[in-house]
Amino acid sequence: MKVALVRVSSYQSWYKVPSIGLGYLAGALEREGIETKIFDARYFNINDQHLIEDIQSFSPDIAGFTAMTNEIKRTGAIAEKLKEKLAVSIVVGGCHITALPLKTMEEFPAIDYGVIGEGEITIVDIIKHIDGSMKIEDIEGVVYRSNGKVIQNKPRKPIMDLDGLAFPAFHHYFKQGNKSLRHKDLYYQVFTSRGCPFDCAFCMRVLGKTPRRRSVESVMDEINFAITQYGAHTINFADEVFLFNNEKTREILTKFIEKGIPRKIRWTGENKGRFSR
Repeated sequence: MKVALVRVSSYQSWYKVPSIGLGYLAGALEREGIETKIFDARYFNINDQHLIEDIQSFSPDIAGFTAMTNEIKRTGAIAEKLKEKLAVSIVVGGCHITALPLKTMEEFPAIDYGVIGEGEITIVDIIKHIDGSMKIEDIEGVVYRSNGKVIQNKPRKPIMDLDGLAFPAFHHYFKQGNKSLRHKDLYYQVFTSRGCPFDCAFCMRVLGKTPRRRSVESVMDEINFAITQYGAHTINFADEVFLFNNEKTREILTKFIEKGIPRKIRWTGENKGRFSR
């Protein structure tokens, strides 16, 4: 079984940041011993034709796309062209299909399976279904086609044990070892948590409404891995709630000080809501 993980190019192609979602999916698949390759047209500045040719050369059994709303039409078009050239199953996840699973499947007939919400467990289950070891009816968090109809299964519960996930497989992006991130403008992204309790009208909250946090030890292990493996000098905490006033963030930053991490790296964080008190 071979899996291509794909992000199409978009108007944001200037924003050279790896897809942390594809990184996590690749990590989950490689942990299962599944041959996986990331084709990120936005990051590597690949046009549609070359993207299709590159995926065709890899000859995957499954092409798994991540797509936001501004990317879904191009994703559907490329998926259709791939199906003309390969016997490939198309899986799409991300914000758009999570928000509109049935409508997306109806609008883009080349999509065989849609992943709703977090995908690390669901994508492995879909592969088990394709190889005949799992019934599609038993897979939570998936939408699929059956006898000409689109079927949506019951939701998958949020992943609670974030420490149990493999680190994002960023070696698909950072190919120069510990020199990969040496440029002053490059940084390494980390999620220390998933989910956000706030209800902003502009936000999909694809990672759920309930914040779930990694242990301090797991976060520290990934940061040290990023420093030694990729030469990271700046860490960006991409959590939706990292800069909120919370105990877990204080624990992480306290451990930073104890371990002398501020002498090795800089860090930034995002605040996508209001501060909790």
